[in-house]
Amino acid sequence: MPQKKSHRVASRQAAASRERKKIKRAQTSQQRATDAPVTPIPTDIAPSEPVTPPVTKTVQEVAPSFKYIITDLRKIGIIAGSAIIILIILGFIL
Repeated sequence: MPQKKSHRVASRQAAASRERKKIKRAQTSQQRATDAPVTPIPTDIAPSEPVTPPVTKTVQEVAPSFKYIITDLRKIGIIAGSAIIILIILGFIL
């Protein structure tokens, strides 16, 4: 009998979830309807200054500093190598 109660609770929660979704959809559709569409205003006036593309940085300016990477990789290699050697030795022994 305890399953019937859990089914009722789950059914009630599902119905509440559906109602929340309906309300949310209705609110978003109302917001879209109230928002006026933006239309571009045609202008016959040419821009006074030419539009220049944004300045991009060179690779040297963008590259971050990798000061500690070499030492970290060396430490990782030493630890991994020693772990592999230990596993090989244990494989022969056991």
